[in-house]
Amino acid sequence: MGFQRARFRTQYAVHSTRYWVLLFAPLLVMACSRPQPNTPPTAANGDPRAAQATPYRNIDPGVKDVGDAACAQCHPGQAETFRHHPMGRSLAPLKTAASEDRYDKAAGNPFEQLGVEFRVERQGERVRHKAVRHDDQGRELIEMDDEVEFVLGSGTRGKSYLVNHNGYLFQSPISWFSQKQAWDLSPGYVYLYPGRRAVAAECLFCHCNHADAVEGTLNRFRQPIFQGYAVGCERCHGPGELHVQSRQRSGAPADPEDTIVNPGRLEPVLRDSVCEQCHLQGEARVARHGRRPFDYRPGLPLHAFQAVFERRPELAQKRKAVGQVEQMYDSRCYKESKGTLGCISCHDPHELPAPRTAIAYYRNRCFSCHQDGAPGTGDQKKVCSLARDVRQTKNGNNCVACHMPRGSTDVAHTALTDHRILRDPHLEDRSTPRTGLSPDDVPLVPFYPESEDYPTLDRQRDLGIALMQLARLQPGAQVSLGKAALPLLEAAVEAWPDDLAAHEARACALWSQGRNQDALAAYEALLAKAPRREQALLDVAAICEQLNDEERALGFGRRLLDVNPWGAGTHYQLAKLLAQRRQWQEAIAECRKAVDLNPARAEPRVLLIDCYLREGDKKKARAEFAELQVLKPADLDVLRRWFAERSQ
Repeated sequence: MGFQRARFRTQYAVHSTRYWVLLFAPLLVMACSRPQPNTPPTAANGDPRAAQATPYRNIDPGVKDVGDAACAQCHPGQAETFRHHPMGRSLAPLKTAASEDRYDKAAGNPFEQLGVEFRVERQGERVRHKAVRHDDQGRELIEMDDEVEFVLGSGTRGKSYLVNHNGYLFQSPISWFSQKQAWDLSPGYVYLYPGRRAVAAECLFCHCNHADAVEGTLNRFRQPIFQGYAVGCERCHGPGELHVQSRQRSGAPADPEDTIVNPGRLEPVLRDSVCEQCHLQGEARVARHGRRPFDYRPGLPLHAFQAVFERRPELAQKRKAVGQVEQMYDSRCYKESKGTLGCISCHDPHELPAPRTAIAYYRNRCFSCHQDGAPGTGDQKKVCSLARDVRQTKNGNNCVACHMPRGSTDVAHTALTDHRILRDPHLEDRSTPRTGLSPDDVPLVPFYPESEDYPTLDRQRDLGIALMQLARLQPGAQVSLGKAALPLLEAAVEAWPDDLAAHEARACALWSQGRNQDALAAYEALLAKAPRREQALLDVAAICEQLNDEERALGFGRRLLDVNPWGAGTHYQLAKLLAQRRQWQEAIAECRKAVDLNPARAEPRVLLIDCYLREGDKKKARAEFAELQVLKPADLDVLRRWFAERSQ
C-alpha cells in the first residue's frame, strides 16, 4: 500500500482511513475547487463586485466591513434578537460556549464507539477531547488528546468542535447532538475514524463571518483565523463602511439607501442569492474562475461567484442535511408564485420565533397566500381541505406538521423540515430515486440557468471541475467521470492559462484515464506556477510512486510536509520509501511522527517495529509491539508470530 492509495481520494474523502492523505468528510466543496491566488479585483479582470451595475455602492471590493458592534449602535433590537438566532450562534470560541455543554454520564460522556472510549473533559475554561483504547489487561493507549478551541454550530441540532494546531484546523471526532442530548461521533467519522479531518475555508463559509485561508492549502489559515466569529450582519447586508460613514455625516440617510443592501428590497434572484450562500447545498460547488469563497457580496447574483451543480432528477435524493433551497424550488408553492416566494417569505433572518408562538407564526405566513376558510368556501386551491376544528384536534392547527414534516437526513441524530411543502407527504413521497451511475452518465446538471454573465465556456469549465470532485468521492466511477470532464477542462485551460483549479482538475482527469505520464507533466507544470499547492503535491507524489520513481516521490512528499506537517499518512509513506532504501534512522523518525499524529493506525507501528529490529534495538521494538497489541489489529496472531521470529 503506497501513495497510489490516494489516487481518487482527497483530504475530503470518507471511504477509508487507510491512505496517506489527511481526512475530511464532504460538506460543501472538494479540494479541486481551491481558491485562486490573490489578484486585484477590478472590472478589467471580470470581478463582478467591480464590474456589475447595481444601485448599491457597498458591493465594491474596496468597501470594508465594520463589524456587528457598529451595526448594533443604530440597530440594537435586531442585533439583540439576531444574537439568539442560530445564524448568530454559528461559531464561537470554546471559552464562551463551554458553560452551556453537559459533561455528565447521562449525556453520554464518556461513550464507546468502534472499540474506543471517547470522553470530554473540562478543565476550567479549557476543554479536551480524548479517545482511549484499552487492551484485555486494562492498559490504555491514548489515541487522541486535543484541546478544542472553537464550537461550530448553534446547538439547534448539534455542535461540532474545532482543533487549532498553529493555524491548521481540524474537526474533532466528538460532537454534541441536541435532539438526543448526547455526545457521539461526528457525522462521517464512523466511516473514517481514526484520522484527522481537515476543515477547509469552504466548509467554514457558512459558519463564520470570515476566515483568512492561506491560498493553495487545504486547511491552513492565517492567525487570528476568524474576523468575526458567527455569521454577521454584513454577510447578508454587505460591508457597512459606507453606511456608517453616511449615518455619521447626516444622521438619518435618505430612503432608498444606496450604502447598504436590504435583501427584502432586492429582485427575487438577488434576494434568494443571499440565502443561497449557505442553504443551497447541491452535489458539488465550484468557485468561478478568479473567485474565492468569501468574495460574494449581497446584492449580486451568487452564480457570479459560485457554480452549483445538483444531481440529475432521476439520481437525486429527496432529503439532505442542507437541501432546503432545492426542496423549495421543487415545491408547487414556489413554482406558482413565479419567484415571489422566497426564504424570507417565511423566515425572519433577524429573529427566530419562540417555541410557544412558532405554530401561529408560521401558520400566519401560510395564510399570507392561503385562506383559513372552511372546505367548500372560496378558492379551493387556497383553502385547507380539513376544517379548523379537525386541524386543531389533529396537531394544534399546525400547517408545518402536515405539509412540511420532519424526517431523517444524511446526518446522524438530526431531523430536517421538508421544504417541498407537499399537499399530502404520505401520498406524494413514494418515489425511490436511482442512486447508481451508468457508465456514460454525466450525473450533474447546473442549478443556475445559462445567462449573459454565466456563458457556456464558464459553465463547461465549472462542470469539468465538479465532475472531478465527484470522481474523488466515487472511485468506481472515476474513469467515466474523468472521460466526461477532460474535454471540458482542456478547453478551460486553453481559455484561461492562469486557472489553477482547472489545471489541477485536468491533471486529475488525465490520471483517471491511466495517462500517468501526461498527468505527471500537467501537475509539474501546475506546481511550477504554484509550488506549495497542497492537493497537487498530494496527487503528484502518488503518481511518482505508481511509476516506481522513489526519488521523486520522496521529494514531493517532503515538499508536501513542508506545506502541511500534520499528514500522518504522508509521514508513513515517506517512512516506507526510506525503509526500502535501508535508511533506517530516517525511516524511524518519519514513523515516529506518523504514530504520534495517529496512534490508532497499526501499519506505521509495524513498520516502526521492523525498523527498530533492523537497527538492533529490541527494547524499543518490544515497547512498540506492546502498544500495537492494544490496538487489536485483525491480523494480531500473524503479527505475534512475526515478532517472535524477528525478535529472537
